[in-house]
Amino acid sequence: MKEAGIRVWVLTGDKVETAVNIGFSAGLLDTSIQQHYIDETTEDGLIRQIGDISKEIIHTENKKHAMIVSGESFTIILDKEFGGPESLRSIFTEAS
Repeated sequence: MKEAGIRVWVLTGDKVETAVNIGFSAGLLDTSIQQHYIDETTEDGLIRQIGDISKEIIHTENKKHAMIVSGESFTIILDKEFGGPESLRSIFTEAS
């Protein structure tokens, strides 16, 4: 799937460190991949953090990137009752 350019999402439901370890064990991550961590816990913080990551990805297009999202951040991104969830969800999916 990776060779075909298909984006792969892995949900572990565990700590970020465990997700990274699983990513390396499964061959989804390696040392050549730029890792970006999303760990903000407010809507404004997430918008800023995702925007910064998105800009960095655009400026380094030829490099592979991985976004590692904490469970708390992912919950906020998907939460329908938190602020403007559609816009936050859209910002996240555009960047990923």
